[in-house]
Amino acid sequence: MSPNLPLMNYTDILQDKLLHLPITQTGNSFRESLKKALTVYLEAVKTLPDNLSLNVEELGPIDGTFIKNVQQKFIAGLVKTIEIYHEGKPANAFSKLSDTMNNELKDFTQILKIKTYPADDSFFRMRIQKGNKLLSSREMFHIPFELRGRVATQRFSIPRFPCLYLGRTLYGYWEEMNHPDINEFQVVRLKNIQSIKYLDLTLELN
Repeated sequence: MSPNLPLMNYTDILQDKLLHLPITQTGNSFRESLKKALTVYLEAVKTLPDNLSLNVEELGPIDGTFIKNVQQKFIAGLVKTIEIYHEGKPANAFSKLSDTMNNELKDFTQILKIKTYPADDSFFRMRIQKGNKLLSSREMFHIPFELRGRVATQRFSIPRFPCLYLGRTLYGYWEEMNHPDINEFQVVRLKNIQSIKYLDLTLELN
């Protein structure tokens, strides 16, 4: 560790409120809000001296210039991934994200929480429906692609690209839907026919 800069200086950046989640959008679009947050973080990293050396257990000292290069490349990849995704190219965005997570400078995949749902697991889909009309299985699925013009930006979707949102429990979905009256929604249960890998984005609260 450099005698001119204690380890806590870099730790302070990581613990700064600019990295606290969730990030609240203030009038800007999701892309602009995310890009702004990442840019502020990167600018903070750039202010650290090049002779910074962090001693990380099992890795040894890490050069400050290397840290800056890794962070700059990583953030540029994230921004590009979001841009490609919002251009309606999810497959290309996934490929770019994969390259970003494991590039020639650093492998970030080890920090991901990749988990697996086994085959024949249960998932739930809920829709608000007032009245006595029973929704068909097609209506309980995502918006048809021929009606994709109705799709707006949601939590994990992009405009005009339907996504299927599922819940792990009925109660969780009911909470997500803002506690609708029991007479005003319909639910179906779906099962996956093969195992599904997924990225766990839940926060670990201390």
